[in-house]
Amino acid sequence: STFLSQQCEIGIIPLFTMPPLSMLTGDFGPFTAGVEVNVPLWMAISLRSSFRCRIVPPAWLCEEFLSSVLKWESDPSNSTFFPSAPHPVTGEPCSLPYHYLPI
Repeated sequence: STFLSQQCEIGIIPLFTMPPLSMLTGDFGPFTAGVEVNVPLWMAISLRSSFRCRIVPPAWLCEEFLSSVLKWESDPSNSTFFPSAPHPVTGEPCSLPYHYLPI
């Protein structure tokens, strides 16, 4: 599962300019300094460790959503579903079980 999670794409803001990269998993770029681009998580981590980009936090990583998840998980009367969880991109309510939302 670690390998699969590192294939998901995440937004970065590169601090360099470079033409598109053609890799086995697809083409990424072009990289223009200051312009957001989506890359796999493994590439974002690698670029960040060499101080070549800033990682853009995902839309679901906000205080309000995380507080509601904490409150829901702390309540022992809840079932395995979290019906009021917003979709990570659109923000609309999602009817999927909570443990499927990251997928």
